[in-house]
Amino acid sequence: MTQATVRPDQGFTLIELVVALGLCLLLFGSAVALLQVHVPLAQAQPRRADIQQRGRAATDLLVSELSTAGAWADAGGIGLGLAGRIPVLHPRRLGLRGADPTGTARPDVITVVRAAFRTTPARLQLPVVSGVLSLKTGSGCPSSIPLCGFGEDDDVLVMDEEGRHDFFRLGVVAATTAPLTLRQAAPSYPFPSGVVATRVETRTFYFDATARQLRHYDGYRSDVPVIDDVVGVRFEYWGTRGAPTLGLPVVAGQSSCWFDSAGLPRFGRPVTAPGEADVPLGLDEFRDGPWCGAGDNVFDADLLRIRRVRVVARLRAASPVARGPSPDYADSGSASSAVSLIPDLEVISEVTPRALTAGY
Repeated sequence: MTQATVRPDQGFTLIELVVALGLCLLLFGSAVALLQVHVPLAQAQPRRADIQQRGRAATDLLVSELSTAGAWADAGGIGLGLAGRIPVLHPRRLGLRGADPTGTARPDVITVVRAAFRTTPARLQLPVVSGVLSLKTGSGCPSSIPLCGFGEDDDVLVMDEEGRHDFFRLGVVAATTAPLTLRQAAPSYPFPSGVVATRVETRTFYFDATARQLRHYDGYRSDVPVIDDVVGVRFEYWGTRGAPTLGLPVVAGQSSCWFDSAGLPRFGRPVTAPGEADVPLGLDEFRDGPWCGAGDNVFDADLLRIRRVRVVARLRAASPVARGPSPDYADSGSASSAVSLIPDLEVISEVTPRALTAGY
């Protein structure tokens, strides 16, 4: 038997090399094709998660804040709630810096007024023109607690039954008094002794079109972004068709913004019937009167009719490579692949603050 001799320099034939090269090119092309699909998908996933997370954060924040509008103390005190006496939802910016003029009603801003947590309302011992806060003891304000628990840097609301009200910032508390600083440009109304004073919080949320942000202002000095890459925010309102029964006088013989001392409605509207459906309230209804309050806090009485708010917020993908050039995007981008496109996200929520429906 003859044995084949293997030469040490024997290699692949040309045909074998061509076949091997073809297979390598085929595998490489398949890998490139997979990468072209999956890399944009991998890049889009965190961007898609980010816009969803910001949408949830915007919804949770606004629903939580708006639902507390007009909330009152849970520690007792004077039985005179905020809702029905003054607006607890304003379609304008309130505060010391950049406040909108009275009579303003904007679709992209809302200010929430609420009682501070565990506050005890009290009545003035001295007229507010004295420039200091001095409170009467009794009626829910124990003499053992200095200044009824009010503290330095608290925001204080002083209001009467007619709807006149002003906001102040409290200074260093002594035993029975503390200096008051106005949180507005115009002078305060000269509130006499005996009117209500309570600790409050105001929260203004507004859309900054230039920075593309939803921002929060505390009514004094803090103005900060809370949600980035927002391309639109709109607040819509529903309320009573007639005079709001929350505005009825608490004590017989007293009057309020909507009702006279006999309990009869002013401004030509009948009293809202129990169970009557809410109606849409356009912003024009908050600009044309009838007017209540005084000074920088004059307000359209129709604000007291508000019972429900709808919030519509639109957000964009943070990166321009995830946005397309079509009109479906508020801000066009430079996306080159349909796989990487992330549409603008619109979130809609409705809020009915409990304080605005009490007694219905």
